[in-house]
Amino acid sequence: MNKEPSFDEHPPVELRDATWAALLAWIFPGAGHFYQRRFVKAGIFSITILATYIAGLVIGGGQVVYASWRPNDYRWQFACQAGIGIPAAPAVLQYFSVRDGKDPFLANRAYLIDASGRVIEEVPVGTPKSHATGPFAPPPGPIPGNDRCVLAIWHEELEHRFEIGTLYTVVAGLLNLLAVYDAFAGPFVVADEKEKKDDEDETK
Repeated sequence: MNKEPSFDEHPPVELRDATWAALLAWIFPGAGHFYQRRFVKAGIFSITILATYIAGLVIGGGQVVYASWRPNDYRWQFACQAGIGIPAAPAVLQYFSVRDGKDPFLANRAYLIDASGRVIEEVPVGTPKSHATGPFAPPPGPIPGNDRCVLAIWHEELEHRFEIGTLYTVVAGLLNLLAVYDAFAGPFVVADEKEKKDDEDETK
């Protein structure tokens, strides 16, 4: 005789459209669970993931989340940071803006840089022939291996905070990917040991 599932102990969770929920969960932390009306989880994921991400941005001076794929600056960390969805989107916009030769939006610093990438001096934003940068923008100019470039200046100024800010934002992106999986597959329920034994006995 088959044992009836105990819905009182493990009530079913309505995932609605699981694919759509997973997409929403990736676009913005907590959005997928809010769509599924799992409001407590939506609040927990949204607050904790965003707080971790924002803390990393603040610790890293707004410079630790950026997209770059060039010699001496392969920013693989952004692949993890992008797991948080829209909060990482400004880095993509900044990447394409800089790639097309435009100044990044919200530019707050500028440098005179020689052809090798060595920084000559920091100058006001808008100075002719200067290279501007700002939050979410990659460090301007080439990144030499041994000269004092913009990326090296960021590391000098932020010291260990650059790595800590990067770590926080990476962790936030990876945590959101776990939330995406939860929105798609639902909660993981551990079967009671007694239920497992009863099921094994029935199959014998």
